Amino acid sequence: MVRNNGAIERIQAETKDFADRAASCLQGFPDSPAKDDLKALNAYLVGRVY
Repeated sequence: MVRNNGAIERIQAETKDFADRAASCLQGFPDSPAKDDLKALNAYLVGRVY
């Protein structure tokens, strides 16, 4: 039922939106391993398949 009503696609789009907003918040910080890790975590969470 969840798969048939588009809920997964809506949540995936919302997740990508949050990740994009989080990434834009990181732009003001200098490059660092921690910043790279946060960006990688965002990419992992958005790309994760259940």
